[in-house]
Amino acid sequence: MKNLWRICRDFHIRLPFNSGIVYTCIKSVSNRIHSIQQTTKIELNNKYIGVSSIMAKILVIEDELKIQQIICAYLVKEGFEVIAASDGAEGLESFKISQPNLMILDLMLPLIPGEQILTTIRQTSDIPVIILSAKKAEEERIFGLNIGADDYLIKPFSPRELVARVNAHLRRMKSNPPAAISFSYNDHLLQIDLAKHQVFLKNNPVNLTPTEFKLLKFLCEAPGQVFNRSQLVEQVQGYNYNGFDRTIDSHIKNLRQKIELNPEAPNFIITVFGLGYKFGGEPDVHEPANP
Repeated sequence: MKNLWRICRDFHIRLPFNSGIVYTCIKSVSNRIHSIQQTTKIELNNKYIGVSSIMAKILVIEDELKIQQIICAYLVKEGFEVIAASDGAEGLESFKISQPNLMILDLMLPLIPGEQILTTIRQTSDIPVIILSAKKAEEERIFGLNIGADDYLIKPFSPRELVARVNAHLRRMKSNPPAAISFSYNDHLLQIDLAKHQVFLKNNPVNLTPTEFKLLKFLCEAPGQVFNRSQLVEQVQGYNYNGFDRTIDSHIKNLRQKIELNPEAPNFIITVFGLGYKFGGEPDVHEPANP
């Protein structure tokens, strides 16, 4: 019974006071974890390789071993190749070596904090990053998004929801590949190449996160149309986001910092007070080629 109580403590599971119900809940959790671990191959060297076909490579940086194991078990069962790291230094090294398709990142890590890891990888990579943290204050969530996270899930969490979010981010990256088309605005000040997933400001490349690029793409494809926060969250996140609408404000702020000459007086991402946002760039006229 003590071991079962410890499982619930480790996974932040809140239980009712009735002892019979408590025991049933805890036993169910214990059986579920045992079942998952028996149907997946979990190696002790922090490498988790599923027995099913590999869909994508996920890097999990989480220092609480039991939480790390349950995350990896669920992801492996889904068919992912999973690399796990237990501290910030190991996480950065694993990122450089494994080149994952997506990262799940705790913030309160030994050696190197998660915030520093995120700012470091954003210098070279735009892979989706899902923060998984016990830091739940709105300011902390906004800060995580401001430094480059694409999603933020608060502990305690549902492993099934986490897997669903992983699938949603990867699906959004793969589905509906853009046509080989590019746009330019304001006398070639801003250029967007949808096929190559590239953005240029004054002919200089701009490094956008996947969420920022999706947001810019969605807005520029409907120039002048106003979208409220809920509409943007639904389009950008790709699922029924169980969060708060103002997360989109953080992505807008980051996007403006990168594509506006003066973020305080934006030309491209325009706020329509009381309603939402719209794209305000003036498309360049492409002259027909001389015969």
